[in-house]
Amino acid sequence: LYRLEQGGYFSLGDFLRQFAIDGRARIEKMHSALAAGDVAALEREAHTLKGGSRELGAQRLSELCFELEKMARAGGWEIGEERVRDIAGEFEAVQEELARRRKG
Repeated sequence: LYRLEQGGYFSLGDFLRQFAIDGRARIEKMHSALAAGDVAALEREAHTLKGGSRELGAQRLSELCFELEKMARAGGWEIGEERVRDIAGEFEAVQEELARRRKG
C-alpha cells in the first residue's frame, strides 16, 4: 500500500480491479450508445476509458479510445462498431497482460 498525502492508502490491486470493472462497463455503454445513436455518450465513454488507459500505460488502448472519441465528435459512425470491437479486444489483451505480470 502507498500512503497518500491526506492519510489515505492506495492499493494497486484495488485500482486494477476497478479499472477492469469500469472498463468493461464503459465498453458496454459504448455499444449501447452506438445502438441508440447517442454521440455524446459515445464520446464521453471513449474519453473516460482513454484517460484511465493512458494513466495505466495501456497506450494502444488509449489511442483506440481517442480515435473513437474523435470519430464521435465528427459524426463518422461508419467505423464506430468496428472501433468499439477493437477497443474491447485491446482491453481484454491488457487484462491478460496484467494478470500475467501479477503471476510473474
